[in-house]
Amino acid sequence: MRENSLIAVKESYRFEWGEARHIRIREHETVICQDARFDLLIIVRNGAARLQGRDGEKGRGDIQSGQFVWLRANSAEISLMALSPVCEYDVFSFQFRFEQVEVLTRPFIEEPEFPEAAVPYGQVLELRTYAKAVELVEELLQPSCLDATSQQFYYRYLRFQELLLMIISWHEQQLRQAAAEADDASAGIGRSIQYMNVYYSDALTVEQLADIAWIEPWKYPRLFKEITGKSPLQYLNDMRMDKAKQLLVSGEDKLSGIAQQIGFANEYYFSRRFKQTIGIAPGQYRRNHREQPRIVAPYLEDFLVALGVMPVAQYWHAKWGKQDYLQLSQTPVFNEMELATASLHAIADSRPDLILLMDHYDDTLYKQCRRISHTCVLPESTNEWRVVLRRFGDFFGRGELAERILLEYEAKADAAGVALRRKLRSETVAFLRVSADYVLMYTDCGGGFAVSVLYEDLGLQPYRLSWTEESSSGLGDGKMIALSEEELSQLSADHLFVVFDKWHSGQPGEERMLLSSQVWQGLAAVRKRQVYEMDFLTWMNNGVISNGKKIDDIMRVLAI
Repeated sequence: MRENSLIAVKESYRFEWGEARHIRIREHETVICQDARFDLLIIVRNGAARLQGRDGEKGRGDIQSGQFVWLRANSAEISLMALSPVCEYDVFSFQFRFEQVEVLTRPFIEEPEFPEAAVPYGQVLELRTYAKAVELVEELLQPSCLDATSQQFYYRYLRFQELLLMIISWHEQQLRQAAAEADDASAGIGRSIQYMNVYYSDALTVEQLADIAWIEPWKYPRLFKEITGKSPLQYLNDMRMDKAKQLLVSGEDKLSGIAQQIGFANEYYFSRRFKQTIGIAPGQYRRNHREQPRIVAPYLEDFLVALGVMPVAQYWHAKWGKQDYLQLSQTPVFNEMELATASLHAIADSRPDLILLMDHYDDTLYKQCRRISHTCVLPESTNEWRVVLRRFGDFFGRGELAERILLEYEAKADAAGVALRRKLRSETVAFLRVSADYVLMYTDCGGGFAVSVLYEDLGLQPYRLSWTEESSSGLGDGKMIALSEEELSQLSADHLFVVFDKWHSGQPGEERMLLSSQVWQGLAAVRKRQVYEMDFLTWMNNGVISNGKKIDDIMRVLAI
């Protein structure tokens, strides 16, 4: 400790008494119990009640005999509705505020700082030492305490502060106890994980692991998942799969030998669990990591190219063309319609070692593909493109490259987002998909395609409709909204990014007929020349390469 001379702001708290009431209500009866000017302490003596907003707002919680709640002033008015045949409770209103009271210059001895008292605002808590609390409450409700000129009034003033101090002390003790228990649980879970790392090939049970952690078996799975995000057995399975991947890549052991080394009774069960967890069979995983595999991945070529794995055939659509932005000019194409009909001659002719598909096709297609070669169906939505990239990195032994690509993308998006938000400020952005039959506006609710870049990665201000969010045409699903002509005429976004979809065009250029209409010409963004046409397949894709190009496009058209 050392002595200093300084100007200091002294902090204290202001306490002002309101009133005390004992109330008895019958089942379903509701009483308004809070004045927004005061803090409120509600103690239930008998029965049960529900805290809710004045208009029946839900979510406040139930409070029962032996429990209390301390509500902060300036919140919405609160009512209490009885849930039991009779509910008796006490209500105390008061003001309790920390405030600065004076500024002075004085010698001062520097001492360790102690944390402020933890006030349990809004939490329904148990009354500990219930008898002592009720004794104080009974004294505070005595008629003699209600006369502000009597000595009893000041006695009550002090006794109520004693009650508040008791409540704060209880709460602080609970917080300390919870923190100590969390530390003990974390240490115990850590011990059990260390044990797994050594004995992962043994037939471990939850009971064994809980015993090692010194945690009750019924608590152990919940605490383990809170700390790791996985159940104990899922964590153990993932650990075994990581060991299996190392053995598959680094050695020549047979699958039966690897299965035994990591704790599986036989090769069949190991192979099944490996494919369930990783997505491809162990043998295919080994081949992928040792040679350049022949891959076909319809509409997923972006991820392959990003990782330096060249597909042996690429997706092509009669209306949309192919993904030119990937620059796979020498790679043969297969017709997307073959996927719809499961007539996969072009894919079969490319002799793939592995076919990768998303999970939105018909089962017939998957069966046909499995007859051609090993086939992996990815369960993730294409909106989760980071998950897909990491999965591909794992498939092909390029996990570190996938992480580096993601870091580079995030840095690029962060820098671009700062520059764009500085320039656009509160100006709004909308993304439209225009065809001969409809105009779709993608919202910021669904993610995926361009909007995940515009609104999530770059943080631009999304344009939101001022009318209903429901589509009048029935094509909207929350992620995108089909705009009627009237709704389109009210579109007041400052900037419009547009792609033209040829799917419904009966003749060349039919999807662009909208551009000459009075409705389109009247849009604010059109008048300000802030409409930007983008490449369809680049902007209707979720790969890391396409997303990086979207950022380049946005920076280019906005001249940043």
